Amino acid sequence: MTMSNSSSQQTALRISLAYFLIATVWILFSDKAVFELSRDTEWQMTINTLKGWLFVLFTAVLLFYTMRSVLRRLDKVHEAELELEKQSNFAMEVAGDGLWDWNLEKSEFKYFGAWTHTLGADNPRYVDTDSWLRYVHPEDICQLRNAIDLHIRGQSSSFKNEHRLKLPNGEYKWYLARGLATKRDEQGVARRFSGVITDISAQKNVENEMRVAASAFESNEAKMITDDKKKIIRVNQAFTEITGYSEAEVLGKGPSVLKSGRHSDEFYVLMSEKIIESGWWQGEIWNKRKNGEVYPEWLKINVVKDNDGNVTNYVASFNDISDIKEAEKQIEHLAYFDALTHLPNKSQLIKNLEHILLSPSGNGLKSALILIDIKNFKALNNTLGYRSGDYVLIEISKRLSDILIEGATLARYGADIFSIVLEGISHSQEQAASMAHTFAENIVNTLKEPIAISNLKYEPDIRLGISLFESAKHSAQDVLKFSELATLEAKTSKEKSIHFFDQSMQENLEKRFYIESKLKAAIPNDLFLACQLQVDAYGDPVGAEVLIRWNDPENGLISPADFIPVAEESGLINMIGYWVLQTSCQHLKKWSTHPKLKDIPLSINVSVGQFMQETFFSQLADMISSTNVSPSMIKLELTESVFVEDFETIITKMNAIKSLGVKLSLDDFGTGFSSLSYLKRLPIDELKIDQSFVKDLEQDQGDEAIVKSIIALGKSMGVKVIAEGVETDSQKQMLTDLGCDNFQGYLYDKPKKIEEFEKSFDIY
Repeated sequence: MTMSNSSSQQTALRISLAYFLIATVWILFSDKAVFELSRDTEWQMTINTLKGWLFVLFTAVLLFYTMRSVLRRLDKVHEAELELEKQSNFAMEVAGDGLWDWNLEKSEFKYFGAWTHTLGADNPRYVDTDSWLRYVHPEDICQLRNAIDLHIRGQSSSFKNEHRLKLPNGEYKWYLARGLATKRDEQGVARRFSGVITDISAQKNVENEMRVAASAFESNEAKMITDDKKKIIRVNQAFTEITGYSEAEVLGKGPSVLKSGRHSDEFYVLMSEKIIESGWWQGEIWNKRKNGEVYPEWLKINVVKDNDGNVTNYVASFNDISDIKEAEKQIEHLAYFDALTHLPNKSQLIKNLEHILLSPSGNGLKSALILIDIKNFKALNNTLGYRSGDYVLIEISKRLSDILIEGATLARYGADIFSIVLEGISHSQEQAASMAHTFAENIVNTLKEPIAISNLKYEPDIRLGISLFESAKHSAQDVLKFSELATLEAKTSKEKSIHFFDQSMQENLEKRFYIESKLKAAIPNDLFLACQLQVDAYGDPVGAEVLIRWNDPENGLISPADFIPVAEESGLINMIGYWVLQTSCQHLKKWSTHPKLKDIPLSINVSVGQFMQETFFSQLADMISSTNVSPSMIKLELTESVFVEDFETIITKMNAIKSLGVKLSLDDFGTGFSSLSYLKRLPIDELKIDQSFVKDLEQDQGDEAIVKSIIALGKSMGVKVIAEGVETDSQKQMLTDLGCDNFQGYLYDKPKKIEEFEKSFDIY
């Protein structure tokens, strides 16, 4: 404790008065005593000198003891102050506080206590008052400056601010600074500013955790907390929204207030056992809202225990999963039912077949699977659009539903295929086949009736494949495969629209698989090109058609009729077609320098799959560029089946190819999708009369009429017409009489290896 100014003045005054009195008494009495003791002047001088030294000695002793007393008091005061400062520093260290003092007149900032260690500074003083701000988080500087300025200008009674400070390790911690101006000038502006700073990071963390906890509790997930007796003590807003109960209505009650009655007592016993054993439980449960509505929820229950392991609370969280359950139903419906017709789909059909095949109640009964294929459906879609196609599918599904018999189930098997399963129709194979065939005939008769679409009438071309099966003898995939093979047979047949599966179909399938595996290895080493000449009415060459041939090392020459369909179905036709196109261009390059071959264009067959490839146009353009052949010498032959695809896309592709200078020929004309309205839009250079019309031309007046019409059509369109499959002079003469000017067939030339074809023109 320090002495006050008045106390110090009184002490000094007492010492001065005492000294004055002593000096006065000494002077008055000592001089008189000396005079009385001796009259001798010299002796008096000696005594006065001795008296002076005695006075000095006396006052020195007096001053010594006086100063010692004062200094002792000062030491005690200083020790007290040091002890007080030590205690204050200790208190600040324990509290984590620090003191700061800002002398604005001297622009000097000092700090003491824990703040020094916190900031890791060696010198607790800054001459530059802004230098300490480098510790403050950039986001907090503006707010801190504003608070300081307000108090310095006297616009706030005290200073208080929370901000973050950067520690030596780079971490930021929260601090609370409080202060007060201890000196102001006449204008009220602070000249000295002091205060204390406190670490509040722990408090901030607690506040943040509380906010997070509060946010988590008040989430979209319903929360319910009970005490150890399972009495509800708190719920959140989501609980109220889901159950309809307010917090006041359930406080003190048990969770059983939500019981739906759908679960047995055993269910809740098992739940309790799981909670006791593991400390948690979760699962799907049905509960009841306040209005009595039962709903599904996903419930999680966790046990809260104290440090001694005693249960203090149960925390339940749950979500209403009604929407999820409904979505699951919709997804299941989408997975097993067709969205357009609402009939079971292929997946559901397979499930039904598996159920029938695994059912022990079959007892030798034969069942039948009928696949119903709409052969010309793609053409309808491309011609009239998908809405018309959807309308037809819905109408067909209605008609089929109307004729179902007992034990029959209808499904939509594919885009244009329906299926009907006739379950357990007979123990007899013959009788089952007869019943299935009778029902199939009824299907054909029902579906052959035209379907009115706007002002048009669409007549479905229905083809049916049937397979008979019984439980424990087949798999669902076997039954489907058998019916698909029978349907394929029906689609390729011109005579019968209903086919049953038999073993020969399986043998043909195995043959196709064998050819496919061999064909993969054959490309391109075992393939070669053949050429057949095309001539005019005088027998002069007007072109040639390149044909693909396969010479298998084991089986010799394999007919294109056997391997081309397999190549198309497997996708190998794209690889083969690329090789044919590339090799043909290489030969055309060779022909371009030969006088007899340079003006003969080469017709190259292009499959639907190859033509529809996105890269086909660029491949063709690159080949023409790389081989430097004349595009006019290339003639691509397309069949009418290509127009089953998107017609507008086909037209665009054909126009792009024509822009290269390549010619286009429509092969097998009259056997496919022949629409005059579309034909007139095709940028073709040639029509080829299919050999099936030429073969019976002399005997069949119908073929004669068709050929005559094709020739007339070609001439009206200004395109060349060529007849293929010409084998006799009489056929050639009839074609000439009908106006045909170009021919291809055995009458003029048989297909031969392209090298032999070239030799016939003396190219070598």
